[in-house]
Amino acid sequence: MYILNLRRILVIILLSIVFLVSVKSQSEYSEIYNYVNSIDIKSNNVSVVASYFANKFRKEDERVAAIYYWVANNISYDCKEYHNNKTKVFRGRTEEIINNRIEKWDEKSVRRTIKKQVGICEDYANLFNAICQASGIKSRKINGFAKTNYIQVGRSKFRTNHSWNIVTVDSKDYLIDVTWGSGFTDQKVTKFTRSYNDFYLFTEPEIFINTHYPLNMEDQLLQKPISAIEFGNLPLTTSSCSLEQSKLLPKNNELQVDELNNEIIISIVLDGNELSNTFRVGDRLGLIDSQNVYVDGNLVIRIKEDAIKGKELKIFVSNDKNLKYTQIASYNINHIN
Repeated sequence: MYILNLRRILVIILLSIVFLVSVKSQSEYSEIYNYVNSIDIKSNNVSVVASYFANKFRKEDERVAAIYYWVANNISYDCKEYHNNKTKVFRGRTEEIINNRIEKWDEKSVRRTIKKQVGICEDYANLFNAICQASGIKSRKINGFAKTNYIQVGRSKFRTNHSWNIVTVDSKDYLIDVTWGSGFTDQKVTKFTRSYNDFYLFTEPEIFINTHYPLNMEDQLLQKPISAIEFGNLPLTTSSCSLEQSKLLPKNNELQVDELNNEIIISIVLDGNELSNTFRVGDRLGLIDSQNVYVDGNLVIRIKEDAIKGKELKIFVSNDKNLKYTQIASYNINHIN
């Protein structure tokens, strides 16, 4: 008999999650999207643009969804401006003067964005904010830090690098990020690809906090706001798998190493109704072999260290007969203690 010598690996987790968390499902907004696609707004006047939505949709959530969809599909991310953009510092003798200067700057941003139909995150948020307010929806812009790369996990100090919105629908506040709903750029931010998604339309605070940390803690919209350190330790989440599959994610940020057998060990806590799922692991080259054992309802995955090519270890899950796998987690093994 022997005792395994287990040592922890410091890991950074890139978790891929899709949550359809909007007030309505995407399919329920399809008629709204069809309407927006059918109109051709030529005006650069925010009030005129807002009238297309205020006059058509009486329900506030439908109005917001229409505005979100229109902005996401009509404004392109300005990669050039992203690289040229410098942090704007507003100064003044009084807070009122500073706020007035910020307001004028935001108004200029709205006019420029709606005219040129390009902008960076601040411009998306300003335009969305302006159209919402002009259509009778309470909205405000939120500034803070956004995680965009797994290497940012574990940090506790951040610089403001992103803007998004909070809207009030039927007296309840919701989180919106129309920039991230419009598409994506390449890694070097030189090319924008439009790819609409409503992942960031009415996103639940518990999900949004994984990637967005506002300057003011109350803007997290969490019952118990978290600190910057707690935020830094949260995994980076993106939109790759279903809500049900996201429940299968590992519950912590730790892996273990079995030194005697030269194996990495991953433990996943499962509920009884999740045992029907099939799990595989892989690396940058594809799927690799692993030993999967269920112990007291929990899944223990053991992988030979030398089988992993590179630093990334991915977890895939399938719950259909065709064994079509979806990635639900990706570990970046930083170093071994």
